[in-house]
Amino acid sequence: GSTETKSVDVRVILASNDGGESWTLQLSGNAAAEHGADKPFLDVWFSDASTGYAIGAFNMIVRTTDGGRTWESWSDRTDNPKQYNLHAIRPVGGSLYIAGEAGLVLRLDAHAQRFRAVATPYNGSFFGVADAARRTPDMPLYTLQNNATGDVVQTTDPGRAMVTGRWSDVGKFKGPVLRAMAARGPYFHNGSAATLEE
Repeated sequence: GSTETKSVDVRVILASNDGGESWTLQLSGNAAAEHGADKPFLDVWFSDASTGYAIGAFNMIVRTTDGGRTWESWSDRTDNPKQYNLHAIRPVGGSLYIAGEAGLVLRLDAHAQRFRAVATPYNGSFFGVADAARRTPDMPLYTLQNNATGDVVQTTDPGRAMVTGRWSDVGKFKGPVLRAMAARGPYFHNGSAATLEE
């Protein structure tokens, strides 16, 4: 018999103007590669209806200023010479930040139109950006200090460090096996979603 092979393109950006009822393709495949997006997208963020960024593996970053009709590569506008993966992009306290692997945190220098490296006391991977001002009163806030270096970090979830006591485990989580996932709720590392629909 014959074998049929299908591939999934992870270089896709979709947009919805009706709360997710319908979607339009903004950027994908070869068109994405023409704009420097030849790797998987890992996050997307828009400051308004016009200006947005998509980031991804191996320092891939593209920007739009017309609501996604056109995109330009910004991969040459980062202080990321080792081409680390870029995992998350979000604003905090009026500045735009990118979190990546190997302790990489970048902040947008709006005047220079460039993402500049920010020194961090952690050399593991960051997978998100959070604004402490958005923490609700019912969420715990842990302040952790590394006894050897004196480094201090605040987090709402220390991750594996709560079990191991190791500084290198702050923010790390054991990921679940995805096989037969629908039958094994609750979901997320803290059980915050009872069903897949949540």
